[in-house]
Amino acid sequence: MTRRPKGSTVAIGSAVAAWAAAGVGMLAVRWLIGTDARMAALGGLSAVCVVFGLWIFWSHDGNRITAVGVYNFSFALFVGFAGLYHTFIQPPGPTLDLILTAVSWAYFLHLVTWAIFWAGHRPEPERPFTVNRGSPAVVWWGLALLSTAIWLVGEDAGTTTGFVLAAIAFAGTALIGAGLILRAEGWGWVVCGVTTAAAVAAYTQYFFTGFGRIVLASLGFTFLIVLSHRTRGRIVKLVVLVGAVPALTALAALRVALVAEMRNGTQENGFESIVHPLYQFARLLALEDAGSVPHAWGQTFWAAVVALVPRRMWPEKPVGLGADLVPVLRPGLIGTNHSEVALYLGEWLFNFGIPGLFFVPSAGILLRILDRYLVSAASSVLDRHDNLIRYTLASVAAAGVIDVLWAGSFSYASRTGSHVVILLAVLLVFQVFWSSARDHRDRPRSPARGSITGRVRPSAVIRR
Repeated sequence: MTRRPKGSTVAIGSAVAAWAAAGVGMLAVRWLIGTDARMAALGGLSAVCVVFGLWIFWSHDGNRITAVGVYNFSFALFVGFAGLYHTFIQPPGPTLDLILTAVSWAYFLHLVTWAIFWAGHRPEPERPFTVNRGSPAVVWWGLALLSTAIWLVGEDAGTTTGFVLAAIAFAGTALIGAGLILRAEGWGWVVCGVTTAAAVAAYTQYFFTGFGRIVLASLGFTFLIVLSHRTRGRIVKLVVLVGAVPALTALAALRVALVAEMRNGTQENGFESIVHPLYQFARLLALEDAGSVPHAWGQTFWAAVVALVPRRMWPEKPVGLGADLVPVLRPGLIGTNHSEVALYLGEWLFNFGIPGLFFVPSAGILLRILDRYLVSAASSVLDRHDNLIRYTLASVAAAGVIDVLWAGSFSYASRTGSHVVILLAVLLVFQVFWSSARDHRDRPRSPARGSITGRVRPSAVIRR
């Protein structure tokens, strides 16, 4: 491990001090002026969260979108934007101080995470990218997976079988997009773009019910990660920042229409699932202060580890965090298959109380490991089909971390984990068949019987 230059350490220290001062300054407004300044303090600190998260997304690893970048984009959305929403769009009244406390915990823990694990990090060098010429087979495999899943889904949508088929369709769509993006040149970008868009449209038509919009966001970030490895400068990151508001607005409108249709005209603005986790984390803080949280002592993390084990094989398998939170946050919905979300911070709080929050920065090292794998996969020879599948797998795993901050480890394990397992299965099958075919093709012809060199012995000729 290389030591940071002295100047770099000083610059990092100055940056940490500046961001800490920005957060403390917003809180000082509340402390010095009193309750009348609660909205100003919450709005100001939430705005700092937005800027801080997007700044890390923009600056981390230069032009490449990383797992750290996706996580920080999620922080800007689920903490910063959510705080602004509660401040100006739906003021929570007496709980305003509680929301401010929740945003404060989130911001300063995120600052610690950045200071320890991401600030000044020098990424491993990536090999110059060359257009992949060996991707058609992977694209065809992706088309086969997507088509098969669509053919089989039928009435199983929403069931356990439907969940598996949705994971297969997601993996197939990811392979199609990654393979085409890596292959595109010149006018080929148009063909690749149209084909990828058609695959996404087919996946959305058959496997997107209107709920679980984060899955679509993860698929989009998968393609953006691949694009960021193909382009120079930070054009892809700029597209993300500029397109974030229109994309969120479109997804919100989709949710509004769906809810109105399913719930007999019930009105929503479509942003509830974005801002709700922060509010529930704030409620958990209040319940923890009152001693009303039954700590799980790590059980939710174990549930994430075994998330993909079929319940038919293990009926007593522990439920995920979302189900565990229902009796605490929404007891009236017990037994209705409802699931709650309270941010990644809420998972640590639910497990270990206030001391557990100090383990939230541990996500920083895990994201760095994931990014190291992504860089390694992107630097491999991508005209090898197995390498291209590994690269797609790494991109999917990095894009899926948006689920971590939103709902904790179980959501990531069940959603992104299922996509990764399918891609691992494809990789295994590809290696077995591709390697067998390659070995058969490269195997020298069998020598003539009775000859080591392949030459026919004179005696054999005479006998004829």
